[in-house]
Amino acid sequence: MSIADAKPFVDIAATGIAISGGLLGLYKYFSDKREQELREWQKVVIYKFFRQNELRSLAFTAILDKYRIEAQAFVDVDLKKKEVSEDALRRVLLELASAGILSMEPSDSFRLKIAVPKVDLDSLRQQVNQELVRMVAPNPNVYTLDEVLKDIAPKVGIEIALLRADLRQAIAAGNFVVDKDGRIAFAR
Repeated sequence: MSIADAKPFVDIAATGIAISGGLLGLYKYFSDKREQELREWQKVVIYKFFRQNELRSLAFTAILDKYRIEAQAFVDVDLKKKEVSEDALRRVLLELASAGILSMEPSDSFRLKIAVPKVDLDSLRQQVNQELVRMVAPNPNVYTLDEVLKDIAPKVGIEIALLRADLRQAIAAGNFVVDKDGRIAFAR
């Protein structure tokens, strides 16, 4: 057999290899796409569990039970057994923990990390003082402590109980006085 005789076989083999490579590339593309969609679905489902219980830690077994129930209801993708396994769930939980979304707690449990805005205490103190000066200074012994609290607390964004404790400390320190009827004024 000469080289010229082998050329059709080489062309057929090259075409077969090219088609196989293309099919393998398509399979890999759709497989990766499916895996990415699955991973995003897993993260969303798990995040939803934690948002429903955001102040509590959830044990791994409870998360697994909820996760499997949700997986059975998920009809857009045919989930394989390994995709809803304990290992798959643990991998997603660890990804969410390493991303700072969840924190790992004792006894194989997890908790949602909730970002709490930092409060500028000096600015807050200044706002409270400005409101007290606005309300109490021109009207000494006119408003009760409760009336002052109800007016000021929503304006500065502090809970009434916290502001009450702060004002009681200021009264004890001699910065304010309260008359026999419970009305507040600045100390002289």
